[in-house]
Amino acid sequence: MYQKRRYQKRSVDHIRAGFTLVELLVVIAIIGTLVGLLLPAVQGARESARRSACQNNIKQLALGMINHESANGRLPPSLGFESTVVGKTYVTSLPPFDTSHKGRSWIIGTLPFIEESQLYNSIQLNQAISVAANTAAFKTAIRALLCPSDGSNTSGVMANRSNIDYNAATSWGTTNYKAVSGANWNSAPYVQGSTVGRNAVSTDYRDQGNGIICVNAYNDPGNITKLKDILDGTSKTLAIGEAVPEWCSRTTWFFGNHASANCAGPPNYRVGVVDLVAVSTDLTNNLFFFSKHPGGVTFALCDGSTTFLLDSIDLTLYRQLATISAQETASLP
Repeated sequence: MYQKRRYQKRSVDHIRAGFTLVELLVVIAIIGTLVGLLLPAVQGARESARRSACQNNIKQLALGMINHESANGRLPPSLGFESTVVGKTYVTSLPPFDTSHKGRSWIIGTLPFIEESQLYNSIQLNQAISVAANTAAFKTAIRALLCPSDGSNTSGVMANRSNIDYNAATSWGTTNYKAVSGANWNSAPYVQGSTVGRNAVSTDYRDQGNGIICVNAYNDPGNITKLKDILDGTSKTLAIGEAVPEWCSRTTWFFGNHASANCAGPPNYRVGVVDLVAVSTDLTNNLFFFSKHPGGVTFALCDGSTTFLLDSIDLTLYRQLATISAQETASLP
């Protein structure tokens, strides 16, 4: 009798040592809640690290631009296709700046100053940008030009799209960073002419920018910038900002027509409003600055420092920061 009762007691104790179904569900619910609370924090930490890496990339590129000026007496220019064009009266009276380096972007000139001398030396600078001899170089992905937050651009190359102006049957190296061409713009809804400073009254935002580096398709020497030309102050003038290649079909690193953007329209214009991939060839609205960072865009200034400008920045202030010689009293927010 004693042994039987003792056996029964042990069996009851063994059953009570486990969890009931309700207890298991409660534990699972608690774990799920903790994961839900922690996941945004983890994602936020990862984005913060990616943004810091992007900030370092754009800073090094700006310093490379400045070092180019120290070595050559001018910032690296973007160069176009012709030295003079009928009807462009502001160009026809000027001597050509360069007639052999046709079409190359300012980023090419910066390559030796961002530890890409080998790639720079492989480019035939005495040839037009579209020649087959430069194809291998221009297909190269440059890690220093890629923002870690842009998951659509991890390969650093982009398939050619309908309005890329050269060699249609290949993919090309891309960039998440473009020079600031200024704030003059000739397309609605942000038509904006310069009123003072370089290229006054011009709305030719691509070829006659009032910022640090524009497309300069006509090789106007008046568009070649020196640090002394930045009358608004190097610490108050934007030099380089972010771009998203899948949202703009003109975003290769080597072509002068693809390596600058504009501040007439607000940063991250129409993000979340339209499918930007579907309208990537809408050049009247996507040659502004964009990023995959939540809430804003990273910029480098002409002194090599960096800043993060919110999408909500006052548009007048934003435009003032983009010009080099309007002599506004703009200060960073």
